[in-house]
Amino acid sequence: MANESICRNLVDRLVAPGFRNENTLGDGNVAVLAAHSERTALTTASFISPDGADAVNTVANRLLSVGAFPRWLTLSLRIGDNADDAETEIVSADMSIMAGCDDIELTLTALGIVRPEIDIDPGCAESGDAVILTGAVGSGSASLGDIVSGIFDVATPRAMFVPGRGGLEQAFADLRRLTGMEITVDRRAVPITAALATSGAAVMNTPCRGIMIIVVDSEKAPEALAACRRSAHGSSAAVIGHVG
Repeated sequence: MANESICRNLVDRLVAPGFRNENTLGDGNVAVLAAHSERTALTTASFISPDGADAVNTVANRLLSVGAFPRWLTLSLRIGDNADDAETEIVSADMSIMAGCDDIELTLTALGIVRPEIDIDPGCAESGDAVILTGAVGSGSASLGDIVSGIFDVATPRAMFVPGRGGLEQAFADLRRLTGMEITVDRRAVPITAALATSGAAVMNTPCRGIMIIVVDSEKAPEALAACRRSAHGSSAAVIGHVG
């Protein structure tokens, strides 16, 4: 009974108000979305005891990395019955109480629209393409929608990739595998935060947040770089290498 009361309180106070919109039906755990002629991209990720903003940024940036602009978000929230009552404003969907668990588990599913003219994939990379890093390693979580929109105004990237916990070392290993080509990186050109510079940590193995690797035609690189730097999250963007 106590758990049922906790769950009802959380749903009424945190979930329901945030998820009531023109797309939701019933108690808010079903949405009806208008059909689009464009392609729809979807990604899902789970987080344990998450920072809510970082979780949303993570799935949004995944969509952006394939040229999909985020439109909709669903979530499933599991709260341990030993967890503190969260004060975070959440958006909606399925919620349950897990007996004997101390953690909060959040699963987000994000959907975005891919415009017909966009075809972004690591396999599209060509020898000589420039490799841009949109921000400094060691940066905090950020949504990169403004950067990606700005780049599309001046160029169509061949590929975009979001580095994660494995850092740039793992990200470039994955890109080499996906492109089937060598990617040369000038480690001295990699932008890093002041805090990371003084920490002595290995830059290439530092977990990354709020940055993206963008592969673009070398002739378009100056315009793409300028577009990155016009964003607050891209002020330290740099060309750090090339394909081939």
